[in-house]
Amino acid sequence: MRRRYLWRNNHWVEIDTSAPAPRRRAPAILSDLTAYRSMRTGETIEGRAQHRQHLRQYGLEEVGNEWDAFTAPREPVLKPGEIAEEVQRQLARDPGERRAEAERVLRQTGYDGPQVERILEN
Repeated sequence: MRRRYLWRNNHWVEIDTSAPAPRRRAPAILSDLTAYRSMRTGETIEGRAQHRQHLRQYGLEEVGNEWDAFTAPREPVLKPGEIAEEVQRQLARDPGERRAEAERVLRQTGYDGPQVERILEN
């Protein structure tokens, strides 16, 4: 394992790299927002307080600050069997060419051989 040293008081002192970092002594300070033009009204917004008030006034929400999107239970994007149903529906239209295309697409998305055959045959 590699060791690290610091020069302190005229001699080398080994650093314990597995020790937790010391607690910071200064508070984190965020600068104020730079002025920007509102996309809703065209007025100039010149700070965080005015920004928050503007959002409340017009019922706006910042993109990326939707906490409910992360905490709310979600429906699965695809329900079980939907992929197979869509592949079968497409195969019914033109079995020869569409089967080859469907097999190629399924293999590209990570399905292995037996799964592809099972989906295409049902």
